[in-house]
Amino acid sequence: MKITVIASTYNAEEWLEKVLLGYRCQTWRDFELIVADDGSRESTRALVERFAADYPVPLRHVWHEDEGYRRQEILNVAILEARHDYLLFTDGDCIPRRDFVQVMVFSSGTTAPCPSSTRFGRRRAKPSPRCARSESLSG
Repeated sequence: MKITVIASTYNAEEWLEKVLLGYRCQTWRDFELIVADDGSRESTRALVERFAADYPVPLRHVWHEDEGYRRQEILNVAILEARHDYLLFTDGDCIPRRDFVQVMVFSSGTTAPCPSSTRFGRRRAKPSPRCARSESLSG
């Protein structure tokens, strides 16, 4: 099962950075992440581009001009940009725990193969050193 995670944001780079760290360290890797930006300043785009250069899953940024609160409109744009059939919506200040996407996959009621990076029972994947900081942020 492939998932598109859509995270909405507006001028909250400090939180968005923590969210991006959290999704970088997911145990389930068969997803893409789209940041749906409701008109943030240039520094948000720069943050996403910096992460996208070395991100373990596809990371994209969709943006529109700041003309007031139009979050639903940019979410609609992100939906149209999604490459997968299953959509998972979150906010740019909700830091995911390491198994967030995996839990959503298995709670959906579909049967999906287990990637080798997941953990079940006694098998446990070792987090990469890059995820150590994020793990303390996301539980």
